[in-house]
Amino acid sequence: MPSNPFIVGKPVPPERFVGRTALIETAFDQISHRSNLSVWGGPGIGKSSFLELLTWPEIWRIHQTDPSQAVIVLLNCLSIHPFTGSGFWGKVLSLIKTKLDSNPGLQADIDGFLQDGKSTAENFRKVLGKLGAHNKFLVLLADDYRSGRV
Repeated sequence: MPSNPFIVGKPVPPERFVGRTALIETAFDQISHRSNLSVWGGPGIGKSSFLELLTWPEIWRIHQTDPSQAVIVLLNCLSIHPFTGSGFWGKVLSLIKTKLDSNPGLQADIDGFLQDGKSTAENFRKVLGKLGAHNKFLVLLADDYRSGRV
């Protein structure tokens, strides 16, 4: 009996992701226009796998988009305990910081926002402005957002 070719119960690695061509095209259209996209559906339909795919540099190259201009952050909201606004913004800022090895100045700015443990949307907006000043943009992929905030 052949083994099951499907991956069940965890995200599919990007190199094994198939299909969803229209959704991928829509995502890159939104990315190129610096817009947003919401993906929703029941459990087990591939939302997490899709978000992981969008972190893969090869898929960016396939869609003629330079991943070096983006700061790509994948956040699973279930990792924030308890889920609060401050916890959310703090986690987002921490993840952005990990992607900025080439910019210690901006990392230091983020450290300042994280110091008191009360990160805000305003802190996030300031970081976005600084990213823009360095010709970078953020791709924030928030997984399990609805589950995290309940």
